[in-house]
Amino acid sequence: MKTFLLTCNDPGKSNVVLEITGTIWKPIKVTPAMAVFKVSDDMQTNQTMVVHIVNHLDKPLTLSDLQCTNHTFKAELKAVKPGTEFEVRVTAVPPFTSPAINGLVSLKTSAPTMPTIKHQSPHYGGADRDGYTDSNRAAGWTASVVSTKSF
Repeated sequence: MKTFLLTCNDPGKSNVVLEITGTIWKPIKVTPAMAVFKVSDDMQTNQTMVVHIVNHLDKPLTLSDLQCTNHTFKAELKAVKPGTEFEVRVTAVPPFTSPAINGLVSLKTSAPTMPTIKHQSPHYGGADRDGYTDSNRAAGWTASVVSTKSF
């Protein structure tokens, strides 16, 4: 919610408070923005996360050409409600050869206003003692493996 103070020349109401509440509309919503896998020495099995894609446009959406820049991640596209709702299942496939592995996931769309769903991978610093990473640019849709394993 945002609050604004309006000033006008009406002597009866020179100051008016206006409160505006709203939702930012996105034509295609992708959640979560990142698929982050936490692995350890004990957990070197395949893990899968589901990324949801929802079409808010008036026309049905077609998604195609699913790609990932890193072969550590396997991505599969599934239409939940064709034209409206989709899932991308991202699986982290061992072996994991470094403490932080990133991959860019992208899709082509039939929407002229958003021809691709594609985001830059964030730049990760080293893993902290809990195995999590820090990032100043952790925005976008990426797949990342964060490991507590010793390398």
